[in-house]
Amino acid sequence: FMNSTLPTLTQAFQESKERVERILRLSFNFLVLMALPLVVGGLILARPLMQFIMNDQFLTGNVEGYYGADVAFQLLLAANIFSFITNLFSFTLIASGNQGKLLRINLYGVLFNIITNLIFIPTYGFVAAGITTIISEILIITLSYRECRKYVHIPFDGKTLLKIVGAAAIMGAFVFLAKDTIPLIPLVGIGAGIFAASLFPLRVISGEMLATIRRT
Repeated sequence: FMNSTLPTLTQAFQESKERVERILRLSFNFLVLMALPLVVGGLILARPLMQFIMNDQFLTGNVEGYYGADVAFQLLLAANIFSFITNLFSFTLIASGNQGKLLRINLYGVLFNIITNLIFIPTYGFVAAGITTIISEILIITLSYRECRKYVHIPFDGKTLLKIVGAAAIMGAFVFLAKDTIPLIPLVGIGAGIFAASLFPLRVISGEMLATIRRT
């Protein structure tokens, strides 16, 4: 999504900050709209999803004191939502001509990740790797946001974001309650349908967002 938005965002920086802010606001909403249901659904269904693709012996609880693939999947999902938002700030820096600063920020994140992995992985294994990845993403997103603020105001549409959280909560509640009674594949489809259906009465999808997506 951000790859296709980059030309529009770059042109907007040459025209007006108001247009840049509008694109960033809509892009942020769209990225959260895509990431949040995946993360919520994946966190709830991590164990049945892993059971679907691998042997039960690789799941948490089979060996005392060890975590399984389901926990690893949950950690990766948690990092994923930060990664989605990092893309927005990264492409904003690229569009504004500040690729060098983005490179420096990513270098800080890589160094932090390598150092903390070397310290904690020998003792805590992949759980440490997952947690340090999440912290690395938070570090990168924080530094990227602070850098972006030097060139443009980044607006957050709190009302729309709360509606997206509400739709994800409705979906998550259903999936959690039904995960032991409905088979995995139908449940994933039903959950996605519930989330999509919840967006319309909550008026999450606006004509402005759809127009921006079509242009990109």
